[in-house]
Amino acid sequence: MKKALLFAALLCSLNIATAKTVAEIKEDYIRHLPEIQRAAEEGNPNAQAILGTMYKRGWGVERNDSQAYEWLEKSAKQGNKMAQNNLAGLYTRDNTQNNDEKALQLLHQSAEERNDVAANFNLGVMYENGYGTAVDLKKAEYHFSKAAARGHKRSQEALENVRRRMGK
Repeated sequence: MKKALLFAALLCSLNIATAKTVAEIKEDYIRHLPEIQRAAEEGNPNAQAILGTMYKRGWGVERNDSQAYEWLEKSAKQGNKMAQNNLAGLYTRDNTQNNDEKALQLLHQSAEERNDVAANFNLGVMYENGYGTAVDLKKAEYHFSKAAARGHKRSQEALENVRRRMGK
């Protein structure tokens, strides 16, 4: 019971991204790797997303895209936003699993079903640049504006750039 409470507290602290730097989050992940791994193996989607992210970035473990895929897919299937975004990132950058269409699908699911700001930003990037789809500045504007309205700084900047390109 004590370990379950510790893990729950860890997840809460890790999800407060504005209160911690990436370096501090990385340190937390590494320090709690045994608990994260155990919870992931027990089916916890948050722990699976964290473990997949650790493998994706090589935080406290050797970088391993196949392990990252495995854990992120398990978590994404359970609806975890972080996993869906990180898995989409793997699909767009990895030559062995390159699948921009699948990345678009995951991001749309996360943006529409879970109102995920990061997914809206990433969709804007994909539509702006034609990743997995034709360039569509109107769709890019739509997704950037949804994220920008919720205070996402990079989306606010991207929205201005897209509107400039559209002649607005």
